[in-house]
Amino acid sequence: KVISFDEGKWVKKKVSGGQYIKSVSVPEILDHVDKLIFLPCIKTHFIARFTGSLKLGVGLMKPIERLMLHASNKTEEKIAEINKLFKPELIIMDGRKCFITKGPTNGEVREPNLILASTDRVAIDTEEIKIIQSFAGNSLAGTNPEDFTQIKKAIEFGIK
Repeated sequence: KVISFDEGKWVKKKVSGGQYIKSVSVPEILDHVDKLIFLPCIKTHFIARFTGSLKLGVGLMKPIERLMLHASNKTEEKIAEINKLFKPELIIMDGRKCFITKGPTNGEVREPNLILASTDRVAIDTEEIKIIQSFAGNSLAGTNPEDFTQIKKAIEFGIK
């Protein structure tokens, strides 16, 4: 069953140990689903540097809170903190095409022609970064995937 989050209620959730995000509003339905499946795309992001399964967690926030997250500092730290609130059962990442610069809505496009699947957000996002980095002219060059703040913090928090 497909459910539009905009049609349901929002509930405030406390982010355990949140340094940058203390609480966030998420769709109430998340408390009642059997399985949560993430369907991100491979792409760069001009604020968060890349947007994959960890960044997709931001899409579960109430839209006004999402805007505030993007408009302030420590975006990558906040992305990792938000991911403490949920654990998708499966991530299927679309890598048929991807942005290797700018993003998330425009930039240089390449075609890895891949679909990735994992139950581990850190692992799949790490592979996503490596895929973007495999193309000349990418905006993520020169950084080890484990050194990106989203990844580093997610590992620190025990997020899989």
